[in-house]
Amino acid sequence: MNFEQDWFLRQLDAVAEAAARKLLNKPAPQEHVDLRQFGGDDLIYYRLCRLLARREFCAAEDLLWEHLRPDDLGSLLLAEEFYRQLGAYKDATLEAHGFSRREAEEGLERAAAFIKNQNGWGGAI
Repeated sequence: MNFEQDWFLRQLDAVAEAAARKLLNKPAPQEHVDLRQFGGDDLIYYRLCRLLARREFCAAEDLLWEHLRPDDLGSLLLAEEFYRQLGAYKDATLEAHGFSRREAEEGLERAAAFIKNQNGWGGAI
């Protein structure tokens, strides 16, 4: 199973869990996920998706920045995807959970500048 399919299945899991919580007024039974199957950025991406699904925006951003590596273009792609998903939330949702659209925009700009400056890249990324 490729990465895109795994991501889609995790998203379906998050939607099903949210629906069960809402409809049944209790948490859905959790299937144990062996996190050792994920490696490197896959594990970080999975953890970021889980935090976003729980609306823990600040904790998710902290996790991203803990793992952002200036020597790796993959880190920039991870940051770009994280901020894209974060930007998909409505302003009211972001603000209700201690985050703002402007913070998301600035975070992506900081991530790009961090990686660009650390690598000495010239021009636009």
